Amino acid sequence: MKIISVIFLVFTLSGCSGTKNQYKIEQEETVSFKEAYYQEWVAGVEGGGSGLNIYLEPFASDSNVELKGIYFRENYTELRTKKENSYHGFIRGEVNWKEEDNKENQEVEIPFSLKKNEAVVSFLQKGKLKYIKIELPEKKLEMVPQ
Repeated sequence: MKIISVIFLVFTLSGCSGTKNQYKIEQEETVSFKEAYYQEWVAGVEGGGSGLNIYLEPFASDSNVELKGIYFRENYTELRTKKENSYHGFIRGEVNWKEEDNKENQEVEIPFSLKKNEAVVSFLQKGKLKYIKIELPEKKLEMVPQ
């Protein structure tokens, strides 16, 4: 009976460790960025919204990598491409929305411990989902004189 209990315990513990490694951050620099930053904004008109725009541009040598999403400031957003090798994400802010537009960001449990300007980027490399932690500094919006 003891042997069966030990075998059951071993299988149970090995099953738990498999889910823990699901979000393993790569230790080596798998992806490097020519440019990576976020911009915080609030619309200049009442009810126009607010949020964070995220911009990532990997070096061309990382062309075998497809960026999928980013965890930042207790939120997750998918990354989309607007032009080749340029990825953008959006996190909805909490202020300046019309009453009927007052939707919250989708609640997602963040599986990483992140400091204020740290982010984790998810990406596909050779069909395998991987994660890398990066610094994501703020780039202030430039006001254009009129």
